[in-house]
Amino acid sequence: MSVESSSVCARCAAQGTSCCVSVEGVSGPPLTPADIERISTATGRAATEFVVEREVDLIEHLAWEQDDPATRGLVREGRVRSLARRGDECIFLSANGCELGSARPLLCQRFPFMRVNGVIDVKPGGFCLAVDEAADLPQLLTMLGTGRKQLQAIDEQLQRELTK
Repeated sequence: MSVESSSVCARCAAQGTSCCVSVEGVSGPPLTPADIERISTATGRAATEFVVEREVDLIEHLAWEQDDPATRGLVREGRVRSLARRGDECIFLSANGCELGSARPLLCQRFPFMRVNGVIDVKPGGFCLAVDEAADLPQLLTMLGTGRKQLQAIDEQLQRELTK
């Protein structure tokens, strides 16, 4: 994450509304099995300390995959595993932003972006100060310390992890 990215993400977290904060009761970002392993290794915590699992009905499952095709495979046997919340915040959110660094879940790393039919777009829903401040997509990518190739690599890694 770039200095500018750290700055905008820290400012966003400090104001209390960020991608790491949601309406209480809404689950955190979905996790791949490899996400869980990376987080466990990085934090020394057992998965039971940071993972919650919930049922997903077929309508939600299909809508989710239609909205963001890269998520195919996150729902397994009608269930999805996500980062736990402390109230309405991710348990890894601190005053300086995410405590996970490079162990952040893949979907967190690519937020607020999604790719549909090869085109990068901003994912609807959620809050992102950088989205509000950026004049256009290139500036948004720069503010978040990422680029088109990095987002493509994340999507490819996501698909590899979901097809294992």
